[in-house]
Amino acid sequence: MRQLWQNVEFLFIDEISMVPYEMLCMIDSHLRQLKSPNACFGDINVLLFGDLLPPVRGHQVFRQPEHMKPATHLWRQFRLVELKQNMRQQGDTTFIDVLNALRVGELTSGHFEIFLEKVSTDTSNEFSIEKALRICPTNDQVARHKKRFSRVLRCQRFGHSKNVCRGRYTCPNSGSTDHVEQRIFPAKCASCSGDHPSNARICPQWTMEKQIQKVKARDPHTLKRRENVRLYTSHTPQF
Repeated sequence: MRQLWQNVEFLFIDEISMVPYEMLCMIDSHLRQLKSPNACFGDINVLLFGDLLPPVRGHQVFRQPEHMKPATHLWRQFRLVELKQNMRQQGDTTFIDVLNALRVGELTSGHFEIFLEKVSTDTSNEFSIEKALRICPTNDQVARHKKRFSRVLRCQRFGHSKNVCRGRYTCPNSGSTDHVEQRIFPAKCASCSGDHPSNARICPQWTMEKQIQKVKARDPHTLKRRENVRLYTSHTPQF
């Protein structure tokens, strides 16, 4: 880590209103460890940008908590520069006009055409829905999202491993994703391509997954799937 920060001279922190004073102290402490222990922020030039609204949790970045006194007031080490003139979209106010119309609910057909020009139709590779970052506003939604993925990883209908699962419904009889469950003969397993449904207990992949779960239950420290597979394979007779 010290090598990565060896030649760093500037640190830019945007949206400073989201940074409580406690986090600013943590940044200062880590930079001192990485750069110079006797200088604020490790003797790095720190530039802060944003407004001074209160953060969701913690103290405002310019308010030092009582339990941190009489330590150095980090906010007083900065020089405040207030920008009073809007420098965004200079010379082209089209986007500003569209956003203002959206804000007050006065969108016209011309505004909609501008929005539609910005729509991306590429849903492959890094733009695929499966790779999209999920941001949940409540802990309950986060828990439901995690539960969905843990349930998917255990569900035979989606295959038996993370490598198979992509969050899409897989027919257990044909191993296909283009239709719902159908009785198709001969069946094709989505996990091992065998002539049986993927939710059949005769599937060798299903049997292996059960044994791997037993290994994981015996030794909770082996959290990585690769390590669980290795332990299972080392204890399984090879024919």
